[in-house]
Amino acid sequence: SIISTAVAYFFFAISFTAFNLMQMRINVTSEMYQAISSRFLDIPFTERPDRKFSDIGSPSDVYDFLTKVFVPQMQSETFQNGMRDGYCSPKFPCGLNEGGAGANE
Repeated sequence: SIISTAVAYFFFAISFTAFNLMQMRINVTSEMYQAISSRFLDIPFTERPDRKFSDIGSPSDVYDFLTKVFVPQMQSETFQNGMRDGYCSPKFPCGLNEGGAGANE
């Protein structure tokens, strides 16, 4: 009786774990991370020369990044037509009027 209950719980735990692992869409979450992180990492906070997140080297650079890139990107609820970035990726390209749809590139 105790062994059959333990086997039943063990089977349930294995089934539950397998089902949850099948439901996780790791490649989709990876695509979302790449699309969102590019909003912060690839937008320059100064121009001529373009300086991005990886070029921050002083407290004034941190302030410039926060005021010119981070806060505006956090407050933008929807993408405007012509923005250089969007929730697009090579696997899921931008649709009509999304992301960089109207950008002059």
